[in-house]
Amino acid sequence: MENASNSPTHKKDTLDMRAKLFLLIAIAMVPVCFAKQNPVVAIWPEGTAKVDASIPEKVEPRKFELVKNIHNPNLTVFRPAEPNGAAVVICPGGGYSVIASGLEGFPVAEMLNQSGITAFVLKYRLPTTKGADFKHPVPLSDALRAIQWVRYHAADYKIDPKRIGIMGFSAGGHLAASAGTLYSKYQFGTDAISKVDDRPDFLSLGYPVISTKKGVAHGCVRSPLKAGASAEQASEMSAETNVTAQTPPTFLFHAKDDKGVVAANSELMHQALKDNNVPTELKLYAKGGHGFGLGRKGTDSTKWSADFIHWLTLRKVIPVQKEFFTPKQDKDGINAESVQDSSLPNVLIIGDSISIGYTKPVIELMKGKANVQRAKANCGDTNRGKSALKKWLGQQQWDVIHFNWGLHDLCYRSPESKVQGNRDKKNGQQAVSLAEYEQNLEGILQVLKATGAKLIWASTTVVPEGEAGRVIGDDVKYNAVAAKLMKKYGVVTNDLHALSMSFSGKHSRPGDVHFSKEGSALLAKQVANTITAELPVAEK
Repeated sequence: MENASNSPTHKKDTLDMRAKLFLLIAIAMVPVCFAKQNPVVAIWPEGTAKVDASIPEKVEPRKFELVKNIHNPNLTVFRPAEPNGAAVVICPGGGYSVIASGLEGFPVAEMLNQSGITAFVLKYRLPTTKGADFKHPVPLSDALRAIQWVRYHAADYKIDPKRIGIMGFSAGGHLAASAGTLYSKYQFGTDAISKVDDRPDFLSLGYPVISTKKGVAHGCVRSPLKAGASAEQASEMSAETNVTAQTPPTFLFHAKDDKGVVAANSELMHQALKDNNVPTELKLYAKGGHGFGLGRKGTDSTKWSADFIHWLTLRKVIPVQKEFFTPKQDKDGINAESVQDSSLPNVLIIGDSISIGYTKPVIELMKGKANVQRAKANCGDTNRGKSALKKWLGQQQWDVIHFNWGLHDLCYRSPESKVQGNRDKKNGQQAVSLAEYEQNLEGILQVLKATGAKLIWASTTVVPEGEAGRVIGDDVKYNAVAAKLMKKYGVVTNDLHALSMSFSGKHSRPGDVHFSKEGSALLAKQVANTITAELPVAEK
């Protein structure tokens, strides 16, 4: 089976000195990252022309993984805990001489996983490989085959075959752009996978090599070409000239201070897409240089991943991102509600994921006593509470409202943190200051008081040692502010903080503000007892 043109071996093209310099700078600035436990799958069957699984890859001894001598193209699979149906094939850069999988592959895949996107890091054949004829369109065949492979196996990975994109960085951006503009011109292979549609549904191009235009072109753009290549073959290296109305929607990002691959590459591609009425967005960041991966610390280039996820949301490739973290074991509580009985009082629970964890057992404990429902969301911090409270209250007449805010308000987050919910108490910013918390909470209380319901405030549960985004003792400070307000407005307090302080190991987890089922059950018992004491007395 053939998958690429059989071209004579050509003298290896090399990166110019400037390319080598910025690659070395990037290497020095990024930590080690390997994907040792993620499955790796070959994308071509045994016997495919120019594919040889017996030849080992070579890993460069650097601070992150750099790979070359690839003769058996493959995908490293990164599966999210909760896939949302979208998938991305990632093409790391490296000037077509190496593949920087440890910079622009594995870390990016992990970032995408956090948003529910299944990621596949591609190791493609490099046109500068010694002793091999991997010139154009061999790398392109690997990129298009990767899309076909993912689409063919979509059901196995809970992927929607109509939401599969390709992302590339630097030279990998050139490869991804080529896949998005040349897919209709080539056909590789003869097996079942080769019959699958190879058009990506969207593109994401990070500081990409795009053009062969003088003054814009990077040295590696001609690396895939053979000696004596035709004018038509050379034109295929300039991605912006190959854009059509059928080119997929594209997200581009680049740093203005990129001295390696100038930002004009992205600008030319962006303009070509606009000229062909293809949806496109270009993010130009002030600082970041070249090869910044997930973003160079201390620069605005760190914003690109959030901007990309937002773009995917606007394109309806992925659902709107949840603002707050809810543990998997508690998620069924979001939609928990008791069977309605018009003869029973109505109870509403409003709160964070701690309350989600105890809602279902509260319903069980209060069967025959009350109709218990909760806001169908993680209610997060008091800023969210202010904006969404009236929606959560709805038109229902509530007899008792049990509510809490605090754990999300006192949490520190940083966009650069990979910890769940971007928690980072060392480098992050606190969600809501103590003064703002008091102001927000008082406004919330005024809205709740207007409902005429009996109100019960649940104090914020304990912040344990080792929690990534919260400072021990802040829970006490925020509870003190809340206690003052509850006294002012005559609101009953359910002291869950004191209860959680008494928990043993089986009720909680080290460094985690959330509780085990046993811990949630104890919280539920106290919640149910407190609510029961405040239920209206039935008329005789």
